[in-house]
Amino acid sequence: MELVSLLWLFVTCACVLYSFFGLQFSPRYYFDYKNHLPSQTTIAPSFKAAKPNIWLDLDDNEATQIIEYLHFQNPVLGLTDSKNASSWNNSIISMEALAPYKKDAVPFLDEEGAAPPRYARVVVNQGASSSAFICEYEVGPLPISASSTLSPLTNGHTNGEHCVPNPLPDMMTMQEWFQGASLGMQEVLADLLGDVVIYDDGGVIKNVMIGGRMQRSQRTDNPHHTRLWTELHTKSSAFSLLPQGLYLQLDVTSRNMSDWQILNCYYNGKMYESIDDLRAAAKQPGFQKSAPNVNDGWVDTVDWDHANEHDAEAPPPIMIQPGGPRYKYDSEQQFVSWKGFEFYFTSRAGNAMALYDIRFRGERILYELGLQEALAAYSAANPVQSGQAFMDTFYNMGLLMFDLVPGYDAPAYATYVDTHYHTKETSWTNRNSIAIFEYTADYPLQRHTSWAYTSISRNTYLVVKSVSTIGNYDYNIEYIFYLDGTIEVKVRASGYIFSAFFDEASRADLGDFGEDEYGYKVHDVISGSMHDHVLNFKADLDIGGQQNSLVRVDIEATNKTFPWDSEIESPRHTMHLSTVPITEEAGLDWPKNSAGMYIVHGNDTRNRWGEKRGYRIAPGTGMGTPPKLTIHNSTNLETATQWASHNLWALRQKDSEPKSAHERNVLNPGDPMVNFSTFVDGESIVEEDLVIYFNLGAHHVPHAGDIPNTLMHTSASSVMFIPHNFHDRDVSRETSQGVLIEKDAEKGTNPRYYGGRDTAGVKLNVTQLEPDLSKYGGGNDLRGMRAKAMGEAGAGFGVSNTAAHLLSIPDLQLASSAMSRTVLSPLDFFMPNSYPHETLFFPPSPPLDGQLVRGEHGKAPVIIHRQYSVFETITFRGFKDVNYEDIKLASHCRGEDPPPLPEECLSRDILRRIPSEDYEYHLAALNDRIKLIERLPAKESNDVTAEQAKPAALSEYNFHFSTDALRNLKAEVTAAIKQSTIPATA
Repeated sequence: MELVSLLWLFVTCACVLYSFFGLQFSPRYYFDYKNHLPSQTTIAPSFKAAKPNIWLDLDDNEATQIIEYLHFQNPVLGLTDSKNASSWNNSIISMEALAPYKKDAVPFLDEEGAAPPRYARVVVNQGASSSAFICEYEVGPLPISASSTLSPLTNGHTNGEHCVPNPLPDMMTMQEWFQGASLGMQEVLADLLGDVVIYDDGGVIKNVMIGGRMQRSQRTDNPHHTRLWTELHTKSSAFSLLPQGLYLQLDVTSRNMSDWQILNCYYNGKMYESIDDLRAAAKQPGFQKSAPNVNDGWVDTVDWDHANEHDAEAPPPIMIQPGGPRYKYDSEQQFVSWKGFEFYFTSRAGNAMALYDIRFRGERILYELGLQEALAAYSAANPVQSGQAFMDTFYNMGLLMFDLVPGYDAPAYATYVDTHYHTKETSWTNRNSIAIFEYTADYPLQRHTSWAYTSISRNTYLVVKSVSTIGNYDYNIEYIFYLDGTIEVKVRASGYIFSAFFDEASRADLGDFGEDEYGYKVHDVISGSMHDHVLNFKADLDIGGQQNSLVRVDIEATNKTFPWDSEIESPRHTMHLSTVPITEEAGLDWPKNSAGMYIVHGNDTRNRWGEKRGYRIAPGTGMGTPPKLTIHNSTNLETATQWASHNLWALRQKDSEPKSAHERNVLNPGDPMVNFSTFVDGESIVEEDLVIYFNLGAHHVPHAGDIPNTLMHTSASSVMFIPHNFHDRDVSRETSQGVLIEKDAEKGTNPRYYGGRDTAGVKLNVTQLEPDLSKYGGGNDLRGMRAKAMGEAGAGFGVSNTAAHLLSIPDLQLASSAMSRTVLSPLDFFMPNSYPHETLFFPPSPPLDGQLVRGEHGKAPVIIHRQYSVFETITFRGFKDVNYEDIKLASHCRGEDPPPLPEECLSRDILRRIPSEDYEYHLAALNDRIKLIERLPAKESNDVTAEQAKPAALSEYNFHFSTDALRNLKAEVTAAIKQSTIPATA
C-alpha cells in the first residue's frame, strides 16, 4: 500500500522533545513553589468523593506491575529496556489506563454495581525489523494477576488494526543527518545565508536546523517510499519565526540515514534538481538572493528597552479570595464540588484533561467532556507550508501540560494540581499543570433597576484549566461552570505563529494593501501563513437519563394574518419558531445569523410548565461562531480528520467508538486508526444515548500584531451547554451573591445583601498578590518505573546520564501506602568524578542479593538489589556534566522547616559540593540503615533463591540487603570519598 500523505513538522517535534527533555533536568526543588502559594492548605482534607474515580490514570504500582509483566511474566513482545532501546528495538513508548466502557461505569455510578474492570493501553515501538511500526496492546485486568492477559488493542480502531506504520522511526536523526550533510554544503550555505550560519571548529553547522513534512509517494515500484520537503530554520525558541528560505526535498526511505539523499532544492521561487545545480546557479550573473532572516532580538517576547518605563505606576488590579475556596476538592480522587456541580477529572498523555460524570444538583448532565484532537492546517507558497498540517495529540498534549504560572495563568489562590504520566518506562509528574479556581466576572450575573429598587448579583463561576505548549503554540483550555447550570468549553491560543519565508521572486503580485494570496508580510522577510485551528471535543450528554433526542429550533421569517389585523397590516411580516427533529446521525453547522438553536431533550422529563427539559448547545463567549475546516477533501489530511468538516456532529453513543480521532492518525492519514466518517452511518438518534462532537478554533490570518506572540483575547473560541427549560426558573437565584437596594423617599436607602458578604477587613501578605516565582519550575519531574519495579534507588539513577544527578530520590517512591522507604541511603549510590558514565543493563544471570560487582567496562561498581523476584543492576554515575555554579545546591540542605530527611537532602544536592560537616549527617544515616537491617528477618545465607529472599510483608520493607553487604558498601563509599579528596567522617 502506498505511503499516504503524512503532515508532520519534524522541526516542531524536535523542538518539543528538546524543550521537554531539557526541562526534566531542572533541579527538583524548583518545583516546591506550590508550597509558597496561599491556596494549598485551605481546602478541608476531610472532603471525599462518594465513589472512587474510575477514570484515573495508572498509579505507579500499576505501571510497575505492567512493566514487570511484559518483561518477565509474559515476555512475548521481546522488549528491550526503554532506557537502552534504540529505534531498532521493541520497547515501551507509553502506558495509560483505558477508560471503562460506559455500560460498565453507569451501573457503578448510579446503582450498587461493581467497579468496572481496569485495563491499560500499552503503546510499543516495534522496530526490530526492516519496517517499523507503533502498536497498541491491552493489558489487564489490573492489578496484574493470574487472570491478566496481553492482547492487541483494536477497540475503537475503525481500520481493525492495532499497529500503524512508522515511516521515520527515529526522527531525531534528522538533525544529526543534516549536520553531516551540511559539511558538503558549506559553500552554498555561506553564499545564500551569509552570517546567519555559524559553524563549529570542525565545520559542522551549529545554529541551523531542518524540519518539514512528508508527502505522498510518487513511485509505484516502492510502496514504502518516503520523501519529505524540509526547510532551514535558525535554532531558537522562536524557530517558527526564523525560516531561512532554502528548501530541500529528501529521500529518507532507508532506515540507515547514510542512504538518505537530497532530491531537489527550492530557493527564491525556483526549483533546482540538486544542491550542485543550486550552487552553479548561484555563481551566475544576475542570480537573485533572498535577504537573510536575522534574529536581532525582534522575536523576543519582552521589550526590555521599554517594558519598565511605567514602573512608577501602580501595579494592575488583582483578584483575591478572602474567605478561602467555596468549592470542595478531593485530591486523591480528583473530584470537585461547587454550587450544585460535581464532577471527576483526569488527564491522558495524548488528549490532556477530560471531565467525567458531570452532575448539577444531583442529575448527570454529561457523562464525558474532553478534547479529542487539535488540528492546524496551513496554506502558503512554498514546498513545506503549502501542505503543512499538525495533529497535535501526536505530540502528547497532556504530557506537554507544563506548570501554570500562579498569578498569571490563574489566580494565586487557585488550587494547583499535578498530572502524572508513564512513558518509556518512566513516570512523569507535571507539577501544577491544572488549576481550579472560582472567579468573579467583570459584569453581573443579573441586574435590574426600577423606581423602587435596584437588584444586582455578582457573576461568579468555577474554572478548571490547563495550558498545553506544542512547540510554537500554547493552547489554553478551560472548562467553566456557571451558577445556573451552564457549562462552557473555551480555547485560547498564544505563542509564536508559524511563519513563511517571504521571497520577492515568488510574490511579485502583491495587492494594493501589501497582502498576497496566503497572508500578510509581518517582518523583513517573513509573512504570516494563513491557517485553520480546529480543536475537536466530545460531549456525551445524559439529559434526564440516557434516552435523549436532538432538535433544531429555527427562528424564521414568515407571513401571518391575524383576525385583529387591519387591511394595511395583513399579512403581517413577522417571525416564528420552527422545530425540526434531527433523526439520524449527521454533521451539523451553526445556523446563519445565529437564527437557530440545537437542543438536546430528555424525552421522559418535563418541567413544571410541561416543557421538555433540555440543554441548548450554542456558540459561547469567544470571538464569533466557532469555525470548521476551510479545506475540502484535503490531499494531505485525507480521511484522518473528517470530524473537522462540520461544526458539530450528533451520533449515537457506542463503547466501540470511544474517540473521534487517534493520536497516530497523522502517521497514516489514508488509512487512519480512527476514520471518523465511519461513525456516521445513518443510525437513528431519536430517544438514544447521544454524543455531540463539536469544534472550536479560528481562521487565523496573522498580521503584524501577532509578532512576537499571538494575543489570547483575539484568539478565543467557545461552546456553551445552557439549561433550556431544564429548571422551572433561574436557579442561580438560590446560590448567587448580591444585593437588593430598596429606595424609599422617606426611609432612605436600605441595601439587603444575600449569599454572603465580606464584613471583616482582609490582611494579605505579598505572596497572595505576587507569588514567589523564583520557585517556579515550568517543567516536570520523572521517576524511573522500570527501576522502581526493583527499588527506589534504581529509579533515581536509571533515568539518563544527566537527569540522575538532579532528581530527588524520595519523590521517586511508589505512591502507595503499602510501600515503605528503602533501607538504603542515597549515599550508597555515590560515584566519584573519576568513574565513567554507565547505563542500566541486565546481567545474563542475576548476582546475589546485595553483592557488589563490576560494570561492563570493569570500572564502575554497581549494587544489585531486588523487589519481588526481579533483578536489575544500577550503575553509579559520575557528575562531570553538572553545572554546579548554576544549580547552587549546597545551601539547599540547611535551613528548611521541617528539615529534610538525610536521603532527601543528599539527593537534591551533588555530593561533591556538600561541605564536610554534612557528610557526618549522611554517613550517620547509612549507619542507621545498617542497624535497621540487622533488625530485619535474618536470611539463612546469601545464596538464597529469589523466592526465598522475597520480603514477608511489603508493609515492613521493600527489599533486603545483608548486613555484611551494607558494611562492605559503606567501606567502598568511604574509600571513594577519601579518593576524591573530599573530607569525610566515618
